[in-house]
Amino acid sequence: MAAGIISVSFYSKVERDIHDIGTTELIELLNQHNIECNYFFTTYISQKQARY
Repeated sequence: MAAGIISVSFYSKVERDIHDIGTTELIELLNQHNIECNYFFTTYISQKQARY
């Protein structure tokens, strides 16, 4: 998932909510997996609002 962008150990800490990922790294990850930023944020915000 994060090869070549961030280390496995850092990615693990992000998943466990120990560290936050930077904007640049997030955009690089999304681009690496052909996910458009607008789609990601729109989907994320919609799902987060649906929880409340």
